Amino acid sequence: MRYLFLVSLLAFQPEPPTELFEPAPVPIVRQAGEGEVELVAKYAPILFDNPQVEYVLPDGRRVDVLTDRFAYEADWSYKWTEGVGQALAYAVATNRNPGLILLMKGADDERYNQCLGVITHLRSRGYNFHFVAINVESGKIWNH
Repeated sequence: MRYLFLVSLLAFQPEPPTELFEPAPVPIVRQAGEGEVELVAKYAPILFDNPQVEYVLPDGRRVDVLTDRFAYEADWSYKWTEGVGQALAYAVATNRNPGLILLMKGADDERYNQCLGVITHLRSRGYNFHFVAINVESGKIWNH
C-alpha cells in the first residue's frame, strides 16, 4: 500500500500555482538573521485577515498562524513533511482546517512540487488543506 502511494506521488505532475499574490507595497524579503518566526510574523498580516501568530494550545504546542478557518504550520521547504503532519495535528486540536506556509530559499525548489503533490492527494481524500508558498529571497507568494 505504501509503495503504491509513493508511485502515484512520483507520477503526479502538479499544476502551476493557482494564484500569485501581488507583491506587497514594500517587498518583504528575508533579512540577515531572520528565522521562521520572524518571517511568519511579517507575512501573516499580508496573507490573512486578523491572524493570531504563535497561538498557544492548552498542551503548550504553538500554532504558527491561526485564523477563523485554518490552523497553519510554517516550515522551511526541507521540512515540508513535518509541516504537513503538524498542520493536520493543529487542525484537529483547534477544530479548523489544516494549512501550510512553505518557506523557500530558491526559485526552483523540487520540494515545493513534492509538497504540492501530497497536499493535492490529501484534498482528493476530502481534506480542505490550504497551501501557501513563499520565496523568501524574492518575496513572491503563491496561494493554493
